[in-house]
Amino acid sequence: MVTASTTGRRANAPGKVRRRRRCLLLRVHLARGPWACSSQALPLLLSKQPDVVKHINAQDAFWNATKTVRRRAMENKCDRKRTNERARKSNVLVQHDTTLGARGGGDDEDDECDVLIIGGVLGAFVAHAVVTAVPTARVAVVERNESIVGRDQEWNASLDTLTKFLNALGPVHGYDDAITLRDNVTTSRWKCSRAFVEGMSEPLAVTGVMDCGVSPRRLIDAVRDSLVRHGVRIHTGTEATHVHSHRDAAVVQCRAYRRGREKDSGGGGGGGGNHGNIPTQVRARLVVDCTGHFSRFAEESRRLRSKRQPLLHRPPLASEPRGHVVVVGGCLEAPSWPQGNDVADLLACFDTVSQDDIRFGQPLWEAFPADLDVSGTTMPRRTVYMFAYIDDHPDRPSLAEYAGRFVDGLSRYQGVDGHGEEVGVVRFLAGALPCYSDIEGPHVLSEARRVLHVGDASAAHSPLSFGGFGAMIRTLPMLRPRLARLLESDRLDAGSLRRAAGGEYDPALSSSWLFNRSMSLRVGTSAARTGDCVLRTLRLTFTSLKLLQRFGIRKPADFFLADEMRPIPLMQLLLVMGVRQPLLAYSAAARAGMLVFVRWYVHYVCLCAVSVVRLISFTTSEARRDTGGLKSVVA
Repeated sequence: MVTASTTGRRANAPGKVRRRRRCLLLRVHLARGPWACSSQALPLLLSKQPDVVKHINAQDAFWNATKTVRRRAMENKCDRKRTNERARKSNVLVQHDTTLGARGGGDDEDDECDVLIIGGVLGAFVAHAVVTAVPTARVAVVERNESIVGRDQEWNASLDTLTKFLNALGPVHGYDDAITLRDNVTTSRWKCSRAFVEGMSEPLAVTGVMDCGVSPRRLIDAVRDSLVRHGVRIHTGTEATHVHSHRDAAVVQCRAYRRGREKDSGGGGGGGGNHGNIPTQVRARLVVDCTGHFSRFAEESRRLRSKRQPLLHRPPLASEPRGHVVVVGGCLEAPSWPQGNDVADLLACFDTVSQDDIRFGQPLWEAFPADLDVSGTTMPRRTVYMFAYIDDHPDRPSLAEYAGRFVDGLSRYQGVDGHGEEVGVVRFLAGALPCYSDIEGPHVLSEARRVLHVGDASAAHSPLSFGGFGAMIRTLPMLRPRLARLLESDRLDAGSLRRAAGGEYDPALSSSWLFNRSMSLRVGTSAARTGDCVLRTLRLTFTSLKLLQRFGIRKPADFFLADEMRPIPLMQLLLVMGVRQPLLAYSAAARAGMLVFVRWYVHYVCLCAVSVVRLISFTTSEARRDTGGLKSVVA
């Protein structure tokens, strides 16, 4: 029998009970769902390695939790708003309108610095650039792992871009110049890279684009040792939990990470740690977030940004990405590679999507020669990835299913049997990387004073690329001199930090969103109409680039495959495509959506305007420099 008091209590708190029930069901759903794959659900190539199975399970749980939010939003549109309101209470990044004031002389100097880097692997590059640009700056690094060590699998980059990046690092101890460091960390090179689609007579070949492999272990070791010699404090085994931004400083709360929480020491570990107590909080003039795609601080910044955006541009969920790049693959070794191991494939497509496979999207491939710093085997290695541009629709497959498709496609793509015993896995990666459209702003750089997001945390990379080292290698040369000027002038408000990092609007990144949408397939569409549309569009694109190469116009192919949007080469490519097959070019734009196409056109006009302004600025600066030189000669 239900009493009146019980009825009243139940009526007063029905929402709390439902929220607890939903949280419990979500935990059970993540633990027992089909994405909690066992070793039997994976191919033999992957299931025999426990680390690979554990990695896929963890990434699948996160990926399917994202799809669960989308499913609930589709079932109940108000649920997305409630999810957003609950997420705003995390308070991992809080901005205060107060002043901390000067610290007393009795305070611990180890808990105070000028620049604090959160995330020590790629963040080590930012720390080294800052400490060499501003030698008087006190720099500290917080890394949750026990040491700062690079992986064994190579990073792939262009040789010219790598040289500019190493110059931006500043002088590294033990190396005379950037060329010497580049020759030491570059472990593999190849003459050309190519792109091909089924039906092409010969692939599209380019030079100078993604033409080398960099050893992360060698590069990180060199930069880490140089940081220690410059006096940079490295707190390993330490996790940054909260950031409080004040007018004159930022305070970062820290704790020991996982197993190291019960320890008193968090340094060392062979990674250049401070060998001291883990600080509970660190005060800094500037905090740089380098914690990657799923940064909690960047997620909070996106919510702060949504509050100041116009209502028409405000998304339903501020931190929700509009698309994902699903990536599976890694470094493999085999006795031989029948397709060759001396050329890189920047993009390969040879599958026509059937109706049963429409939910997988259009599978795309890329491969690079690999030469790892691992001894004990002489079998040739090759880095192979399969990726697809998709959304977070609930019917999208799990990452375990994508991994199965990857192993099945190895025989057709590389000529090796993925189900045989001769192929081995050196390193495997599976993940769904988010990308943000121009609706909510492609990237978030700084929304709180004295806090800057860099690399994948800012999402300041093209929605066509994976980010990571590729995002950092393009950002650092521009960021280093601007950060130095801001630190010297102490202009570390959010607006100044956004302008220093390139501004919150980049038309080149926004215009890339059209190509992301044109290469994605929506769930529920007819394969008879769209099954081969991506393949035909890519074939038209590559054959048009080859036609331009025959007439001596090589920049469109170089910039397109390097994922760099330049107005004139892009217009040359689109004109050739429109003249050759206007209906196919129109269908690709219609498949992406006419509203997306209109937005892209606006971004393209802005890209042209920005290019003209930069050209005028460069010409004016060169003229001033020449005039000054003439005046000095006359004097």
